[in-house]
Amino acid sequence: MLDAVVRYDLDGVHFDDYFYPYPVAGQDFPDDEAFAAHGGGFRDRAAWRRHNVDLLISEMRDLVRAVRPEAAFGVSPFGVWRNASCDPAGSRTSASQSYDGQYADTRAWVRNGWLDYIVPQLYWPIGDPAADYATLARWWAARISGTDTLLWTGQNLELLGRPHRPAAWQDPAELSAHLSLDAELPQITGSVLFRAGLVWADPIGAVSRLAADHWRRPALGPVLPRLAGAAAPLPPVVSATTDPSGALRITVPATRPARRRSSSPCTATPRHPLGTAAAGPGPSGRRPAGPPCRFRLPADSAARPLRGDRRGPRQPRQPGHPDPGPCLPAR
Repeated sequence: MLDAVVRYDLDGVHFDDYFYPYPVAGQDFPDDEAFAAHGGGFRDRAAWRRHNVDLLISEMRDLVRAVRPEAAFGVSPFGVWRNASCDPAGSRTSASQSYDGQYADTRAWVRNGWLDYIVPQLYWPIGDPAADYATLARWWAARISGTDTLLWTGQNLELLGRPHRPAAWQDPAELSAHLSLDAELPQITGSVLFRAGLVWADPIGAVSRLAADHWRRPALGPVLPRLAGAAAPLPPVVSATTDPSGALRITVPATRPARRRSSSPCTATPRHPLGTAAAGPGPSGRRPAGPPCRFRLPADSAARPLRGDRRGPRQPRQPGHPDPGPCLPAR
């Protein structure tokens, strides 16, 4: 991942919801040997697994910001952190839980400032008895409040019009109702649709309904709070016009304005020792010229291990927020 961030002018890095696999009855992830070697000092295997995922998220944040500070880093996790039946801080739901199922402590990632944005997958209709969209949208809005993490709700177009799905998913107005509810919560600054192909397919006319109800005018994407005081972005490099037939024509100039880059260009390979990206072959397979990329990790990274083998002390939780303990995922 870091190799791509160094080589290319990326706007951001995005992780989906897969960390440890989703639970399957009678099966478990085969990590006995790794836990025996590196799980010392943890209360149980679940705590060790969460620590592993925490390292993945926090290390990626540190490295992306060190190499390309203007790039965003975010995750679209499963929409339920924990049910209130397992943890008083959880949502009033009875669904699977990312904390116990994928060992993804998504609430801690927001609290610790590891994400520029989070897109919880709120793939349930309003009024769902197991996981009500309205309940989860409000729960996440409360978790985001007072942080610099942007909250964008995840919407699933694949559910629309599917046979044997609840009646809400046969209604073109359901997703529009989601965005209307979001608009009442100032902590929610956008929505993300899964997946792009279905935006064009417009199942049961739901995307057209969204456009008519919510997207009548162009809008700029939210600015990351940590970049709000930076220089304004460059003007767009494309122009769009509509010809007499109504067709949209996009014009790309022959040359693009240069974006801000490091004062000392460098190259990188897929493997990066701590603080250094060594020179290596470029996308064409040839070894490009240029010195290694060297960057400085944030000061708070030095006290914790930056290796995936999980050696070293457990990363402490925030004061006043003890580890909630184990809870079996709801079925």
